[in-house]
Amino acid sequence: MATPIRKRRIQLNFDSHVVFGYYPSAQDDSHSWLEICDGNGHVIEEKILYDDPLSAVFIEYYQYFLGVGEKPVSDLDFNSRVVTTISQAKRKCGLLTPEAALSDDNLAYSMANMG
Repeated sequence: MATPIRKRRIQLNFDSHVVFGYYPSAQDDSHSWLEICDGNGHVIEEKILYDDPLSAVFIEYYQYFLGVGEKPVSDLDFNSRVVTTISQAKRKCGLLTPEAALSDDNLAYSMANMG
């Protein structure tokens, strides 16, 4: 019996190296893997990284509000810009119908006035 493999990966090709990044593919997986190879495909370096973004963002915000950490990069303004950029890309690719798409101004306003 064969077991399917779940994986999400990126491959970056450089002149003399190839970098592979494997990302968690489901909520039950909290590790990423980075592999750097030379031009002949030989592994130069491997790293396994703990990757739990939801826990990490909670820790960042708790530390910030306790006064022991810096302001997280992922604040409301940042996330508003991310949603606007994704919306623009979807609209340009035809993935948003006009009735489903908010204008960029309305989208940013909606995000900024959520709380």
